[in-house]
Amino acid sequence: MPEGRLRLGICGCGWVVRNCYRPALAYLQPEFEVVAVFDPDPSARRFAAEAWPLATVCDTLDALIAEHPVAVLVASPNAYHIDQALPLLEAGMSCLVEKPVVRGVSDAARLLAAVAPGATLVSGVACRYRCDTRLWLDHVKQIQPVTELEMIWTRQHGIPSAKWHLRRDQDWTGVLADLGYHLLDIAGAALHWRHDELEVLAAAATSQMHGTAAAWYGESHLISYETDDRFVATVRLGDCRLQLQVSWIDEQPGDLVRLRARSPHGEALLEGLFGFSDNRRHAGQRVVLHQYGHDKPQETSFDPGPRLQRKAFENLLRDFHHSVQEVGADTSDELRFIAVVADAMRAKCR
Repeated sequence: MPEGRLRLGICGCGWVVRNCYRPALAYLQPEFEVVAVFDPDPSARRFAAEAWPLATVCDTLDALIAEHPVAVLVASPNAYHIDQALPLLEAGMSCLVEKPVVRGVSDAARLLAAVAPGATLVSGVACRYRCDTRLWLDHVKQIQPVTELEMIWTRQHGIPSAKWHLRRDQDWTGVLADLGYHLLDIAGAALHWRHDELEVLAAAATSQMHGTAAAWYGESHLISYETDDRFVATVRLGDCRLQLQVSWIDEQPGDLVRLRARSPHGEALLEGLFGFSDNRRHAGQRVVLHQYGHDKPQETSFDPGPRLQRKAFENLLRDFHHSVQEVGADTSDELRFIAVVADAMRAKCR
């Protein structure tokens, strides 16, 4: 793979592309050249033509493939991720697939089997690329081995309002596929993607079927939906107990993210919020390392606004660029961790 700009294709031109990937790609122009954009929706294609005037705007996936991009960002509605990524990977194109990438082991096996020689597959899970998350993961390394992980992301009123988000669509939608995928990905990184000795002790998915749409999607009215808005689980992974809680609706005021890792050697805490909501439960954004035997915890504060989330997409795209350049880069452990844990948790819910 030659050094320099990657010829990039984009599948899907919805909210995450317009508000997250587009500004990140504008900043990373020395590294990416958008050569083709595919979306079946005419209004999305009009947006793409304005955003990337030198790119070919396509109304079919085959038309995008015919433009021969080296790499493709797959950011279409969730249920299309695998069907679009498979022919791209088989054609030798590297793919950055926006989360959720897989629902379980079967999906992971299909995708990994499709990766042609010279291509790579990267999961588009931006929250792991936030600077505060990276610091928290560094702190977790300092207190290994982790015996307890608490992973919480809860919103007071934060239902994504895109129509496809509101349908119950074979585990492609709902709060686990949305917020939970980010937290499972971060948990996997903290545990070095180990999923042996897995046991799901408890898991439950529930739905109120109506609530207030997330304001940052441009709407904040009451909507009805079919899918789950709350998911909780307790999972044993070897000697570590993982407690996961995600919700689009919460009775407590304000939105919250809390990541806490404990071990016999100390505790690592991230507390604040991810994403673009300004309805914060805590005003600050902090990462704290408390090593037992040390007099004072080490605390680092971050900008509580959306800048960290926007920067995460830049970091994710840089990692994707590097993975494409490093032919044979293997990210299969990441995919398999989420696939195995997600399958087990859903089985416990049934």
